[in-house]
Amino acid sequence: MELNQHAPDFSLPGTDGNTYQLSDFNDAETLVISFTCNHCPNVTDSDEVTRETADKFAAKGVRFVRINANSKQIHPDDNFDHMVSRMEEHNFL
Repeated sequence: MELNQHAPDFSLPGTDGNTYQLSDFNDAETLVISFTCNHCPNVTDSDEVTRETADKFAAKGVRFVRINANSKQIHPDDNFDHMVSRMEEHNFL
């Protein structure tokens, strides 16, 4: 996607038990969508920086959504149950 291009709609389960669609974030002045996973050290090592950045910009209307787009067939640890456990362990819910 190009910068400032509209994101395609989605309907995805969240690790908090809710299902989210793009329209759930209409109140955000800026929406940052990034991709995450459980197996990649570059991703997992940046979790706290991502949290700090999201917290820093929340008051300015910036919302962050992270999507695990990896295949559990390729990386079994990227399955949904492992993602839920990881989010709970690191208090990302």
